[in-house]
Amino acid sequence: SLLANIAFVVYLYLGLHVLLVNKKHAVNRIFFLVCLTMALWTLSAVFAFSSDTKSEFLFWFRLGSLPNIIFYPMTIHFCLALTGLARLGPMVYTMIYLPAIPIYCHSFTGYILFKDFVKVGEYWEFLPDYGSPWLIYIAAYYFICMTAGAVCIFIWSRRAGTNKERSQGRIIF
Repeated sequence: SLLANIAFVVYLYLGLHVLLVNKKHAVNRIFFLVCLTMALWTLSAVFAFSSDTKSEFLFWFRLGSLPNIIFYPMTIHFCLALTGLARLGPMVYTMIYLPAIPIYCHSFTGYILFKDFVKVGEYWEFLPDYGSPWLIYIAAYYFICMTAGAVCIFIWSRRAGTNKERSQGRIIF
């Protein structure tokens, strides 16, 4: 769709712009990767939704799973790097990224979050698998990542010593 293509371009532009401003700054590199995951996920979704067959749809859906899955821990990684509220080391990286590994592996061996995908007219319909323990695990993991990121930004913006940082915190939050 047109909106998804626009989103793809916006994600790439934002990521590249921040990277070009200062590619040596770790926060800028992490932000670029966050934007890249969203751009790749959006691009794969464009191809998935325009697929005619279920096998073609599943190919693009599964290909888009990695950037979608990695977006959530990468967001908390970005928030921690930006705010400096935690020292980023092997233990923190393990706590952030390790729970995503079984989700990623499962995305290639079964349906992640959904029990089936059905084409209805021109559109693909996702049938949620409400009884799956994977749904609870993934929802909890994503919720924890996004909530922790939001809390980091909130605390950081409240403690900020400059108006610039407070403004940045409000914009991100």
